[in-house]
Amino acid sequence: MDRLGAMRVFVAVVEAGGFTAASRALGMPLPTVCRKIAELENHLGTQLLIRSTRKVSVTDGGHRYYEDAKRILEDIDTVERQAAGEYQRPKGLLTITTPPMLGRVQVLPIVNDFMRQHDEVEVRLVFTTRVLDLPNEQVDLGIRIGTPSGSALTVLRAGSTRQIICASPAYLDAHGRPSSPGDVTRHRCITFSPSGAQLPWVFRMPPGKVQYVAVRPKLSFLMSGEASVDATLQGVGLTQMYSYAAAPHVAAGDLEIVLKDFEIEPSPVNLVYPHGQRVPQKVKAFIDLAVPALRASLAAAARTCDA
Repeated sequence: MDRLGAMRVFVAVVEAGGFTAASRALGMPLPTVCRKIAELENHLGTQLLIRSTRKVSVTDGGHRYYEDAKRILEDIDTVERQAAGEYQRPKGLLTITTPPMLGRVQVLPIVNDFMRQHDEVEVRLVFTTRVLDLPNEQVDLGIRIGTPSGSALTVLRAGSTRQIICASPAYLDAHGRPSSPGDVTRHRCITFSPSGAQLPWVFRMPPGKVQYVAVRPKLSFLMSGEASVDATLQGVGLTQMYSYAAAPHVAAGDLEIVLKDFEIEPSPVNLVYPHGQRVPQKVKAFIDLAVPALRASLAAAARTCDA
């Protein structure tokens, strides 16, 4: 039995919450996943997982084994990276997580440039709105909007992005342009929320105050920020989006920004990676390219939206 291989499969089943999900994550046939877990349990002489028709539960012994197996596999991965020279030159798999819209519009062009410069690095982009636990989810680097919490991460500022209200000129010509935050309640609004919660739109009000406006959306999207942009371009209504996403459409004259005087402070955009660990050359090389490139492109988008 390949004990390390079985150990990796077991960790994947626990973290994925089931055999089928682990099979997809590993790219391994489901019968193979089941067989490896059975072989591991037979080898250890104990039950690690409790199977039922609806879910997989971890036994007490399984929990202890998972913690030890996770640590061992991480140590092995570190040793292998060192042996492969990851700490001497950029090479190997670089995993980056980023919000989907930011990733598509801002990060992907930088990744393409990075891969042209570093033939020995492969990149895996994880587009998600969920804040991943970088070391525990085998992610090298995160690019995030907002200020990270906690001290387990090294944080590098790479610019900022504004939250703007915009619509197509055709919509505004037909329905009028709001002149104050309260006016948006009389408009057809488009919202996007990763969690499904309808959050209020926040506006800056002088002197130094904020106003929360509850928006009842005419059209809402659960997981597709790109679709909310498309709907706005098609004249459905007003929406709130980040300036980096709006900039090319503003430049083309397809979107118009309203209520500029009431925008809240821009949100920081940061690169984050685990603190206190030796940083592979692939991560350092990407940071060296990405920080100035992001800073320049985000600033250019903000200038476009100011015009």
